[in-house]
Amino acid sequence: QPAGLRLFTVQIPHKRLRQPPPCYLTAWDGSNFLPLRTKSCGHEVVSCLNVSESGTFLGLGTVTGSVAIYIAFSLQCLYYVREAHGIVVTDVAFLPEKGRGPELLGSHETALFSVAVDSRCQLHLLPSRECSCVAPAPAVCWAYCCDHSAAPECLSRFPLASLLPGNQEPGHCHL
Repeated sequence: QPAGLRLFTVQIPHKRLRQPPPCYLTAWDGSNFLPLRTKSCGHEVVSCLNVSESGTFLGLGTVTGSVAIYIAFSLQCLYYVREAHGIVVTDVAFLPEKGRGPELLGSHETALFSVAVDSRCQLHLLPSRECSCVAPAPAVCWAYCCDHSAAPECLSRFPLASLLPGNQEPGHCHL
């Protein structure tokens, strides 16, 4: 839908139980408003959602302070940091893809800013596609989630600061 409307929604269960049901992320067809695909985005309640300028990425923040980046086409998680803020994320916004945005991105695929109730802002960088461990859209956590053989070689290219808790072990790509 390059020229059409891009619509994404999050479904949050109205009842929170001891074993909370999952929340869902849905991509909609902008011409007939029928759902194209729906995927679970985990058990954390989503507090904010943002779509990148090109419609390629979705940024999510949660009430528990976690931050995630999804690929819009497939609704797959590319990046996830559990409790990045430790308190409710109130907004997420992508670095603009025009103007100075590409210059500021450097070699990264995209950048997502998150802000929480405590007014702290954090920058989340998604590694570029040149990473050989995963295609079409890599993330630090993907090498481990997919148990890819190139994970150690790929991860050695990232600064230690990018290896945040929640991005180092299998299964931590989901909220």
